Amino acid sequence: MCLSEPQAGSSLADIKTRAEPQPDGSYRVFGNKMWISAGEHSLSENIVHLVLAKIPGSPAGVKGISLFIVPRHLLDEQGNCNEHNDVVLAGLNHKMGYRGTTNTLLNFGEGKYKPNGQAGAVAWLVGEPHKGLSYMFHMMNEARIGVGLGAAALGYTGYLHALDYARERKQGRLPGNKDPHSAPVALIEHTDIKRMLLAQKAYAEGGLALNLYCARLIDEQRNALDEELDRISSLLDILTPIAKSWPSQWCLEANNLAIQVHGGYGYTRDYNVEQFYRDNRLNPIHEGTHGIQALDLLGRKVVINDGANFEQLMATILQTSNAASGDVNLSEYASMLDATCLTMEECWFSH
Repeated sequence: MCLSEPQAGSSLADIKTRAEPQPDGSYRVFGNKMWISAGEHSLSENIVHLVLAKIPGSPAGVKGISLFIVPRHLLDEQGNCNEHNDVVLAGLNHKMGYRGTTNTLLNFGEGKYKPNGQAGAVAWLVGEPHKGLSYMFHMMNEARIGVGLGAAALGYTGYLHALDYARERKQGRLPGNKDPHSAPVALIEHTDIKRMLLAQKAYAEGGLALNLYCARLIDEQRNALDEELDRISSLLDILTPIAKSWPSQWCLEANNLAIQVHGGYGYTRDYNVEQFYRDNRLNPIHEGTHGIQALDLLGRKVVINDGANFEQLMATILQTSNAASGDVNLSEYASMLDATCLTMEECWFSH
């Protein structure tokens, strides 16, 4: 997905990449794209870029954006990679973490390669002109859930490493033990270590549960009957920005706590938890920052159709808490959840 540009970042209304129509119905793309994960590498024979660009004369802002297919190599009549398209790697971004994937700046149409004898990256329009952003969001929304799931996975693996370390590492004695000759206890015996481990567990398992629920909704959406489709789509719409943003914030905090459990060792590369933190630090940023997700949630997903998405979410939560209220071990938590939902509904209807 080639969305961002060096001068525009997340402000897609300001992209400058252009797509010029050709007599044969194709287009030639000219411009620069940045932050393209795996935009160039040698692991696959071909790379197919999906590029946001504007056709000359299009409306200003996001309403003038179209979506184009731009392969790295053009194919011959047998479907084999043939001529190199006019797409080149301009540079790699040297990242804090997430180093298993290249992150690239790509130039389209600079003339290093001249397919069919002329500069410009050969491209084909996807769907209708000026609807590129809506098409791209079919992938963006799933990618956002994937970001949240990746954040939860990194938070969880950091927790498991911290748990193993706390069980094995002997250090200090419990309060009240004044005997310097007594054996040190495992870190996990200390109250503050327990606090940090339990916080990591809550963040990671909560984020994982939320994203698995959203992944299930995606599966159900693809196979739902008409009477269920609206309900599923409504839930997925309102949960997607939350599923991206919440785990990427709090599972990063879980990684922070994993380093803290390790103490000074956690700040070294002798242990993996510092890498988990560096890798996870990207997740609050890419596929839309916390601020962008908040704007999407409150500016669109909550208010659309007079709050229908919000009401569907509240109804689903209350249905679940009602089912849990009959369990003696869960009834107290169900009552707390009911109270929170009612407060949120009151806030919504008061506005």
